[in-house]
Amino acid sequence: MNVVFFGSSDYCLPVLRALDKNFDLKAVVAKKSLQSASLSPVIRLAVNNNIPAYTPSDKNELESLKDRLNKISPHLFVVSDYGYIIPDSIFTLPKYKTINIHFSRLPRFRGPSPVQYSILSGVKKSFITVILMTGKVDTGNIIFQKQYPVNPSTETTGTLYAKLFLLLSKDLPAIINGYIRGKLTPIPQLGRQSSETRLLIREDGLLPFRLFIAACRGTTKKGFNSPDFPPESLFLKTLNKTGNLIITIERAVRAFDPWPGVWTVIPQTLEILKNKRLKILKVSIEKNKIIPRIVQLEGKKPVNWKQFIEGYPHFLKVISNSG
Repeated sequence: MNVVFFGSSDYCLPVLRALDKNFDLKAVVAKKSLQSASLSPVIRLAVNNNIPAYTPSDKNELESLKDRLNKISPHLFVVSDYGYIIPDSIFTLPKYKTINIHFSRLPRFRGPSPVQYSILSGVKKSFITVILMTGKVDTGNIIFQKQYPVNPSTETTGTLYAKLFLLLSKDLPAIINGYIRGKLTPIPQLGRQSSETRLLIREDGLLPFRLFIAACRGTTKKGFNSPDFPPESLFLKTLNKTGNLIITIERAVRAFDPWPGVWTVIPQTLEILKNKRLKILKVSIEKNKIIPRIVQLEGKKPVNWKQFIEGYPHFLKVISNSG
C-alpha cells in the first residue's frame, strides 16, 4: 500500500519508522525549518532510506506538490505534528483519504497544542485519537481512540509527546490495516464536548515576578486579573481556571517545556540582575510553596536553585522577606 507521511517534529520518528517498515512509504513531507539549515531528523531519515522528501515553506508550495503526489498513486496519507493546514486539494488525493493522529480524547483539545492543554488542565489520562481529515481542523470522524498508560500530571510536553508517539507507533500498522479492510468504521465526534487549543507564543510563559515570589513564599491568594500579564495570556487563563497559583506554576513549567518555558523578569530593585530574564526550568511543591529546582539566568547556563542562590544571595532575601 502506497503511503505518504506528513510530519515535522523529532517526535514523529517512531511513527515514520513504523510506516517505512510496514508499508510502501513513497514520500515524506515536512515543514521547512526556518531555524536551521541542516536537515531535520525526519528528513534525514527519509533521505537515508532513499525516500523522496519535500519541505514546502508555505501553503502555496505545499499545493504545488499535488501533481508529484498524485503520480505516486497514493492509497493513504498519514499526518501527525506537521505544522501547516493541509488544503483539501491535497488531503483528498489518496484512495483511502488522509488520516490525522491527534494527542487528545477528541473532541476535547482540538487544535495545535493538545498535550500542553492536557497538562495545564490537570487531566490524569492520556488519549490518542486517529481521525479522517476534513476541511475543519480536528473535526473528522474517529477511526481509533485509545487511552494509553501515561499520566500527564507527571510529564512535560516533551516527555509526554515522546512516550505517546512511541506507543502509537506499535499500534499504527494494525490501525491502518483495520481501517483499510473496513474493520474500523469511522464514527462522528460528539461536538457538544468539544474544546479548542491554539498555538503557543513566547509570552504565554511569562510569570510576573511578584507572583513568582509569592509562590515561593506560599503567600498566594485568589484573583489574578493582573495587568502584568500579556493580553490573552494562556498562563493567566489557566490561573483563573484553577484559582491556585502554586498548582498553575507547577503545571505550566511542565506544559511549557521545552517551549516557550516559564520565565520571569527580575525588577530594577535587584541592581545586579535587573531586567534580566530568569527561566524556571523545574519546580516542585512542598508545604504549599513552589520550590525552584533548576533555573537559568539570561545569558547563563542552567543551574540548580542552590547554586543560583549561592551566586546571588540577595535574591534569597527577597523571597525570605514576607513583608
